[in-house]
Parts: sequence; structure tokens; C-alpha cells
Amino acid sequence: MSTDTTWTPEDLISETTDGIDHGELPDHTSPDAETFETPELDTEEVPAAGSGKTSRGTRTLSRAAVRRVSAKTIDVDQAPSDVTRTAAYLLGVDDDPVSITTALMSAGRSAQTPVNDLRAIADADPMEAGVIAATMDRPRLKAVWGLLGVLGIASSSTLNESDTKAALRVVRGVSEVGEQQHTLIDATLALLRKN
Repeated sequence: MSTDTTWTPEDLISETTDGIDHGELPDHTSPDAETFETPELDTEEVPAAGSGKTSRGTRTLSRAAVRRVSAKTIDVDQAPSDVTRTAAYLLGVDDDPVSITTALMSAGRSAQTPVNDLRAIADADPMEAGVIAATMDRPRLKAVWGLLGVLGIASSSTLNESDTKAALRVVRGVSEVGEQQHTLIDATLALLRKN
């Protein structure tokens, strides 16, 4: 190979580091060669790396951010199905790696509210548990009930009772949460960490 920094395709083919001739490049100039349309290139000015803003005012992603999102997508893809199902419920998305990762990386901590409410009820003594559940509004009770459904405890998907009866039904469901479900919740929360 020549010592200057300009190489031709022929240089790269005829002299390889493994000593094997890998053949010739196809002749793209022959009339029999396949032709492909070249897509129109966007001629809009691209910001310098690290500038953080494009000319339209939108933020660009750093390599570190792209790496975090890619790594999290792989983590979600490799997680057990019961963990991803629970994560999808908490995030309110479909149970697939892209949907979960997208929601996770763009969501706040509100996805953990049903878990926090469930644990508040579970950690309270039986007298306080009913009071804690009764102070929750209807959407929070429904979210805890839905989580109980994902965990395999709640048998029906709705709470049709009055608020007080619904709160007591949630407390009864939370009292059935065992070590296996707590382990599942912990694994789900570990998956939902953005790092």
C-alpha cells in the first residue's frame, strides 16, 4: 500500500492486511450495473457537535444520551416478560421495548405513584391501611387496583363500588401481595431507572 494518505479502492483491494486478495470492486459504470436513486440531501446547516441546538431551535442528542437510550432499550428487551408487562402498565404504554424505553426516558416519576401507594398501604398497620386508601382519590385507587391486576392479585379490572368500598377492596388486595410480587415490583423499578 502506498504511504500517502490518499487511497484508491484498488489499493484497498489489492493489498490487504490479511494477505488475501478479496477480489475486485464491481464496475458501477457499466450499462448493466444496477442504478439507485440518490435521496435528496437536506442542505440545512448542521450545528457543530456539542452545540445543543439546531437552526430550528430543537435540541440535539449527545452521544451519551443516545448511548443511554440504546442501553436502556437493550435492558428492556432482555428483561423478563412479567417485568416488562408491569413496566408497561406503570408507564401506560404497549409492552414492547421501544414503547417502554421511549416512555421511560421522557417520563417523570409519576409512573411510580401506584407502586408508592401500594407500598404505603402495605407498610401500614391494618387500621391505618384503610385510612390511607380512603384518602386516595379515585384515579389513584384505580391505578393501585390495576397494578394489583398486573401482579395477578386483582380478579376484575374495575372498581365499581363507592369510594369507601373501593378503598377497602384495594386494601384487601394489597394484603395479598407476597414476597414474589414485591420482588417483581423491585425488578420493575430497577428497570425503570433511567441510568
